[in-house]
Amino acid sequence: MYKSILYIEDERQIAEIYAELLKPYGYEIELAYDGESGLQQARSKIYDLILLDLMLPYRSGTEILDILRDKTKSPEFSDATDIIILTNFDVDDATRQDILKKAQGYLIKVDVTPKKLVEILRGMESKKQAWPSQAPGTT
Repeated sequence: MYKSILYIEDERQIAEIYAELLKPYGYEIELAYDGESGLQQARSKIYDLILLDLMLPYRSGTEILDILRDKTKSPEFSDATDIIILTNFDVDDATRQDILKKAQGYLIKVDVTPKKLVEILRGMESKKQAWPSQAPGTT
């Protein structure tokens, strides 16, 4: 189960609403309000999940995603941490597919209420638990 979540979102009111509405479901939410502090938090602690906006001050969400998934730039970042893009910035299909090579989901905020987000997270958790663990090269 996702327990610890970092939500990197520059719109404080949105971030705080999501955090308050997700807490009763057992999620521990930490917030970062800009790209630079979000990147620092993501590197300093292991989270189960990062919710990441794309349009952020100081560093964009795509830049953060690229840095965190690049082991030469973020060797301390856990590959087990899932990242879901949660943004109002819609992109073309090619860009979305490129992002989804590094993130486990791409959601448009206006389409996803906090309750719907919980349903999505629970569905992802179920799928993750159902996948057998495999050591590299043992297919």
